[in-house]
Amino acid sequence: MPQQAIRAIGGICLGALLMLASCGKGSDPSAGSREAGGRKNSVTVAASGGASYVLYMDPTLQGLRFSPHTHVYDPIVRYNPGTQQWEPMLALSWERIDRNRMRFYLRREVEFHNGSPLTAHDVAFTLGRIKDPELASPVNGFYHAVSRAEVIDDHTFDVIGKAYGILPAMNVFMPVDQETFEAVGAEAYNLNPIGTGPYHFVEWELDDFITLRVNTDYWGETPKIEHVTFRFVSDRATKMLMLQSGEADIIDEVSPDMIDDLEQHPQIDVRSVPSHRTNFITINTFREPFDDVRVRQAMAHAIHWQEIIDKLYGGLGYRQAALSPKIIEHYDPDLEPYDYDPDKARRLLAEAGFPNGFTVDDPFKTPVGWMPIDNIASEVIVANLEAVGIRMGLWMAEEASYNDKWLNKDVTLGFFSCGNQMFAADFCYNAHFHPNFRGFYFNHPQLTNMLDDFSDTVDPDQQRAAMKEIQRFVHENVGYIPGFVGDFIYGVNANLEWEPSSDERVYLHNAEWRSR
Repeated sequence: MPQQAIRAIGGICLGALLMLASCGKGSDPSAGSREAGGRKNSVTVAASGGASYVLYMDPTLQGLRFSPHTHVYDPIVRYNPGTQQWEPMLALSWERIDRNRMRFYLRREVEFHNGSPLTAHDVAFTLGRIKDPELASPVNGFYHAVSRAEVIDDHTFDVIGKAYGILPAMNVFMPVDQETFEAVGAEAYNLNPIGTGPYHFVEWELDDFITLRVNTDYWGETPKIEHVTFRFVSDRATKMLMLQSGEADIIDEVSPDMIDDLEQHPQIDVRSVPSHRTNFITINTFREPFDDVRVRQAMAHAIHWQEIIDKLYGGLGYRQAALSPKIIEHYDPDLEPYDYDPDKARRLLAEAGFPNGFTVDDPFKTPVGWMPIDNIASEVIVANLEAVGIRMGLWMAEEASYNDKWLNKDVTLGFFSCGNQMFAADFCYNAHFHPNFRGFYFNHPQLTNMLDDFSDTVDPDQQRAAMKEIQRFVHENVGYIPGFVGDFIYGVNANLEWEPSSDERVYLHNAEWRSR
């Protein structure tokens, strides 16, 4: 982490910095604007957050999963989950020069919000800042596969890195204006960010809201929504009331038990999309008796995931065998989840030397509020395990407390998920099973070699075959207990034309209000 967090202070304006956008304070950020005739031309999104949602508007410190950043900035390329293809964004085209070098050609018409042209120098500066060990950027881990960018000319640059990881990294990479950044400094840029995206930054009140206005000079299609406000609201019931009252137009992380109430409102739609996030159970395979694969197999057969999906998530999800969902490239559709079979679970426990089961001193750990109804799902999981003889308590805490224990290797069994907004085939497998990352609950030398070989593979067919072997190795060794992929569920003003995205972010680039 950076030595000192740079936080916005509500109401601060850096008026002397003339090249930056004004952060003028408004009396009602969600009031929006009206076109002639009184038609609404603003959208307010009530997004889960609080202090952990947006700490930085500097994309070299934060931005991977946060919606405001994707309106102020643009990535180099974008992954299309529907086609499973990489599509142009700031880069109009790219080519592979050799195994570890790709060349990108920038669009020539792109400008930052202050009118400065986007150049390859901005790209190299931004990536260099992320990779700077003195900065210790929190997002640097997402760029482990790339080492640097080299400028060829103003509109051409090379990215040097591992064969597979370059494109996924450019999917989440968002350049800053080098000249302005160096002129005003990191703190000022963070408070008044300048990007190339479809919206200008207007105002930011930490823990409360961020407001944006449309960029009428955007290089792409100009959005139809003029003003956007992201309100950070962590309580789901509060968000639902905001939507019902008209204070919000979109709310995220709708839990299935809220759907009936929302659907009864004539001006509200419930919209969902399959997600990039897989829910599973972490197992510390280095602690007895979980070092025995038969015990892990027994647990995999003991949990009734389909019942959890149907009864707790309203059927809005699907069973998952692999750690990456089916919208990620190189997913193996032939890999079958462990079936629910408590009798087989008991037989496996007996074979492992536990005919009467066993008691786990360390409770099952789960974060509260991290996903819809995670506490109830965890209670069902603990009950399923107890039914086959594996007895343990249940410990629930806020996400920060849970993450502290997880990172300190203080979890024996725990509810977890892996979100893959990079849409990289190997991302979750590296993140959870590679010893150089966070593979401290399950790793294996053979798997490490397989992951390293995959990252250095160029040919797509060879990548697909290698990824299939990786998925099967982890599945057969039960490196974790496969769970399910749940939909992202949103409550939406019925008059708003807008569709959710599989990457967990709210994009308003193509949204518009229907005529009333």
